[in-house]
Amino acid sequence: VVLRRALMHSINFEKIKARAVSNYTAAIQPGFILPFGVEAKYFNKDDAAKYGYSYNTDKAKEILTEAGYSWNPDGKLLDPKGVLVRSFTIECPQGWTDWEDAIKVIVESFGEIGVTAEQKFVDYGIWDKDLRLGSFDFAMKTQTAEISAATPWTRFDQIMGMVSYKPVGQDAFANQGRYRNSEADSLLKIIPSLTKEKELVESYRELNRIFMETIPVMPIFYRPTQYYQFSTKHWSNFPTEENPYAP
Repeated sequence: VVLRRALMHSINFEKIKARAVSNYTAAIQPGFILPFGVEAKYFNKDDAAKYGYSYNTDKAKEILTEAGYSWNPDGKLLDPKGVLVRSFTIECPQGWTDWEDAIKVIVESFGEIGVTAEQKFVDYGIWDKDLRLGSFDFAMKTQTAEISAATPWTRFDQIMGMVSYKPVGQDAFANQGRYRNSEADSLLKIIPSLTKEKELVESYRELNRIFMETIPVMPIFYRPTQYYQFSTKHWSNFPTEENPYAP
């Protein structure tokens, strides 16, 4: 967890937003709950500040130093035993240019704190198989984004639900990071049965706190499910930022 938290502080989220999605989306906030739209009522700004992370390489190095990490004369990261931290691959399907651009920034960012990472752009079938079998270091993936009555429960369940857990080497179609946390799993089981708004807010707050403390996955930018352009030459009343009536 210490290394993941340091890596999160090393990532230049603004550069990813600019390169990968041309600044079409809002700046990402810590956690796994969207701070806007229908999920905003579940987002806690104070918790994000207390348990979250932001781009800060000095903070990343401070976290590593306190945990016993160090650097060799070449600036490469050494673990608490003085052993060089191995290099990592970051994987996505070849030709998915927004993901490729994001990975290139992450490789640069990790390098700023002495961690070597390599971009790995592969055929879709290889990427999908690697995810299912758990044979990857880091891999890009978008979780379910559709708005529904189960939002944001579905997103949390896909990456934290122990019901989907499979050992590395066995096919897993959710929880592909092989995450296990009994406290989070209990919340995932309880939330669908809650009907009172206050209880939902409290439960999602606790679940998001666990997410930020344990970092089962590393969110890097908000990715719309659809991009579109429109012309008002012949038609009008399209959804806009000022009139966001569409679901």
